[in-house]
Amino acid sequence: MTKSTQNFTVALVVVIALAAGAWFLMGNSSNGVAAMGDDTQVAKVNETVITRGDVKEVAKTVPAAAQVPIEQIYPMIVDQLINDALLQDRVDASGIATDPEVEQRLAEAREQIARSLYVERYLEEQMTEEALRAEYEQMKSDNANIKEVRARHILVETEDAANALIAQLDDGADFAELARENSTGPTASNGGDLGYFTKDAMVPEFSNVAFATEAGTYSEEPVKTQFGWHVIMVEDVRNRQVPTFEEMEPVLRQQMQQDVVNNLVENLRDGADIQRYDWDGKEVSTN
Repeated sequence: MTKSTQNFTVALVVVIALAAGAWFLMGNSSNGVAAMGDDTQVAKVNETVITRGDVKEVAKTVPAAAQVPIEQIYPMIVDQLINDALLQDRVDASGIATDPEVEQRLAEAREQIARSLYVERYLEEQMTEEALRAEYEQMKSDNANIKEVRARHILVETEDAANALIAQLDDGADFAELARENSTGPTASNGGDLGYFTKDAMVPEFSNVAFATEAGTYSEEPVKTQFGWHVIMVEDVRNRQVPTFEEMEPVLRQQMQQDVVNNLVENLRDGADIQRYDWDGKEVSTN
């Protein structure tokens, strides 16, 4: 017996936190239910036997259940399985299983399951280790020569204020300290540090100066943007760092899955005769 209701699954999530607290307060071990085999009978409803394995199958459908020992949610699951068995007995006696609407819904569900399974197996065929690594190598190649700079900035409202700050820097003032004391930007608290960024990550007026400034130096003139006047200091210039394959694999896998499905659909469309009609049945396109 493996059926359970969605309402029970949602309710079970709500009570798990309480069950976890109770378990630790009780200080119980994992004896009892855990010591029995999966075929151990835990309830019988008329002629339907409910086993420990049935309880475990229901628990698997609730990810949060992994946070507590199954003994704590066991009574709730058994109660729901009993309710399911009672309802199933009534359904069987009603003869609704042969109702045409049931047959129609089963047919629709079968089609959906078949489509899903086909896509799953198609992805398994396409998503090979070699394909993922090839995608990673392409990403590395695409990012091999992209420059990044690490910069700090001080944002003020006027050009005169920016020029005064540059004069202090010329006299040996500490850039980060000046940023903390004078910058109106959100990075003031960390000394104006913007971290590493690519040229297209900032507005052009800012990026053009930042990427033209040598590491270890600051802009000789104030830089005007839509946000105000900036004094920019470049701390480092490097090629963009590419994460390892292991770090990128989850992202690559997700993106590749989407690409594979999109390509599958596009190929199916290319080989099909598709005709569209508007709401009134008038032809609007041929593909």
